[in-house]
Amino acid sequence: MGECVARFRAKMGAAPRYLAYPYNQSSPEVEAAVQKAGFTAALGGHWARGTRWALPRGDVSAAGLGPFLAQALGGYTLGRRWKRWLARLTAREARESRESRESA
Repeated sequence: MGECVARFRAKMGAAPRYLAYPYNQSSPEVEAAVQKAGFTAALGGHWARGTRWALPRGDVSAAGLGPFLAQALGGYTLGRRWKRWLARLTAREARESRESRESA
């Protein structure tokens, strides 16, 4: 990996800071090599553990542009949270309505 970093530095004038794992595949040994090579962080797929050397990465080709942008801009997570909150609120209101009818 050191040779690849040296070739990149020679062509671009600076060392690469981030690595995206090919096919989103990694292992603890590969992550250790990435760290040893001096990368700042590395990106994996949706399976990534969320560590500095296995950060989650969105896949435009699999999701399509709209869902990818929503995920990249935080809307995907926010939308999922909103949907769960709304479901809990609706269930609670239904339960309270049913309880008030039963007590009357």
